Amino acid sequence: MTEFDKAKELVSRFSVTSVKMSDDSHIEFPTAKTHAIICVDEMIKMLPFTDLNTYIGRWCEQQRQYLEDVKQEIEKL
Repeated sequence: MTEFDKAKELVSRFSVTSVKMSDDSHIEFPTAKTHAIICVDEMIKMLPFTDLNTYIGRWCEQQRQYLEDVKQEIEKL
């Protein structure tokens, strides 16, 4: 999935059409973007810091970069 597609998916999960709050109000688009960015930041924090000379280290760095790119795409939406 491209970074742009993942960004759209994450924001849509928090958007007006997909999240209904208990008092019948809805989350607006700017708030949905903020929540999606928080979600991405939390995913980045969960990646372990490890030696980049190892396979797992390189994989974690690729995932970290992918998530940073997703975050940038969310900010552009």
